[in-house]
Parts: sequence; C-alpha cells; structure tokens
Amino acid sequence: MLRLHSLAAARTARTVTPRDEIMSTTERVLAADGQSFTSHIKGVNSAGQATNNILVFERE
Repeated sequence: MLRLHSLAAARTARTVTPRDEIMSTTERVLAADGQSFTSHIKGVNSAGQATNNILVFERE
C-alpha cells in the first residue's frame, strides 16, 4: 500500500507498506526559493538492513 501525506505547502511524505509492515518512508521538501528539492528516504532493503538515503536535486 502507498500512502501520501501533505505535511506543509512545500513538504510531503510517502509511506510504502506491503504486507502491513513499513518498507520505506520518504519525506520530500521543496526549498523556499524553488531552486532545489530534497528527498530523504528511510527503509529496509531486501536483506533486512536499514537504509538511509538523501537525494538533492538542483535546478540549473
């Protein structure tokens, strides 16, 4: 199951829950100036290990 939540005007959260257990959560934040976008992903990989990734996108 995929759940989307709006946290604020420039923030959203996404939760992926197959088989009723949380597989990953993603929080996305758009910068106030609109020039960058950050995605913070926490979850568990196929081996059961915790993952923590941060992606930053910048407009050119």
